[in-house]
Amino acid sequence: LVLLSGIIFLLILLPFTFIEFFYAPWMKAHHAARAPTRLLQDTAGHVIITHFDSVTKTLISRLKQYSIPYVVLMPDLTEALNLHDQDYRVMVGDLDSPKTYELALAEKSLMVVATGSDQFNANVASTVREVSDTVPIVATANTTASVDILELAGCTQVLELWEMMGSGLARRVFDGKRLAHP
Repeated sequence: LVLLSGIIFLLILLPFTFIEFFYAPWMKAHHAARAPTRLLQDTAGHVIITHFDSVTKTLISRLKQYSIPYVVLMPDLTEALNLHDQDYRVMVGDLDSPKTYELALAEKSLMVVATGSDQFNANVASTVREVSDTVPIVATANTTASVDILELAGCTQVLELWEMMGSGLARRVFDGKRLAHP
């Protein structure tokens, strides 16, 4: 009986307890330390991006081309670590909290870019305005009706990407000199 209980204790309970209460929390803390929660105090002239999609991916490539620093704010640690592993500059923080934008040094930033949904962008703009009245906020609008709402929330520039893309395609198809052929 002592032999069997000793085997169960040594081979099952002891390793389980060690992994659950020591090793797993240590690994979690180690992973969390890879994604920063604040920028260095000497950071200035950077672009803060609040949503990661194909538009911001293209923006990041342009920012890298012109050597402009940037940071992508991510609320989820797993997504932040995934982007960090893809060699993007990320910071973990709650996008609804003014503290996140203080830690991202929004006051010293070149601009804040919001490309999420219209409601998300309005929330970001009003949160950033709690931290800084002067930083430019550029947001995308999915509907024409949202442009005024985003401007009232504090956005300095609102882009209707679908409208811009449609106008650009129309100009390419018909510029007055050529005819489009099927």
